[in-house]
Amino acid sequence: MLYLTPDEARRFLSLIEDEPLGPLYTLAMTTGMRLGELLGLRWQAISGSDLEVRVALIRVGGSWSLSAPKTPKSRRRIALSTTAQKALKRRRRLQAEARLRAGPAWTDYGLVFTDEFGEPLTGSRITERRLRPLLRREGLPPIRFHDLRHTAATLMLTAGVNPKVVSEMLGHTSVAITLDRYSHVMPTMQAEAVRRLDGVLSGRLRVQMRVRRIPRTRKSLDSSVNRGSEMKVGTAYRTPGEPSHASQPSSETTTKRRMRHKKQDP
Repeated sequence: MLYLTPDEARRFLSLIEDEPLGPLYTLAMTTGMRLGELLGLRWQAISGSDLEVRVALIRVGGSWSLSAPKTPKSRRRIALSTTAQKALKRRRRLQAEARLRAGPAWTDYGLVFTDEFGEPLTGSRITERRLRPLLRREGLPPIRFHDLRHTAATLMLTAGVNPKVVSEMLGHTSVAITLDRYSHVMPTMQAEAVRRLDGVLSGRLRVQMRVRRIPRTRKSLDSSVNRGSEMKVGTAYRTPGEPSHASQPSSETTTKRRMRHKKQDP
């Protein structure tokens, strides 16, 4: 698994500001979305401060289609950072310009990321023709497009974001998958946790407890006695008021058996 360090990620974001696919790379690094989810993203799924992953674009042979996301958890809402929102505004402007140039040749699918005629992008065009040459030219690690997703997760976990939140943003089926896949971040997180705990115990770090303590209710001795008085002897497995076995009337068969035993006694 390859990922960019914080310094490399900042360099990368500054390099792609003027790239035609810069908004796509930016959104991948700031949301952790999969490539198919980004290519299937429509403008109608984006609000001001977040977006909803509803479908993913898949290719079979020479055709493409929009299908349900990878797993039920993959259908999710993702908050957009300021960097992501700026990238989307730039993408809308670039698409409007391309639409004017294409004229009648433009095909409107409502997709956010398209080529110069409104058609969906292909993976080879994104990675081989654009991303890798850019990385080689700038001396950055030769990451794949999917490694931008790994970069997003690693940076969030390193920054102390709750793993549960990271798991939800990535669309993992459980937080256990996130913790297992990004276990390389765990030592750093533990060191930071211990540092913060030292700060709390020493008084250098002030925290406000939001947990409300609920006092235990002590049982009254009188109530226990009263409940015991209502129970009859030998009623450990019966509800109060239920007649005991000894108080139940004997059946006719039992009475005849007792009389027969008495006659046989010498």
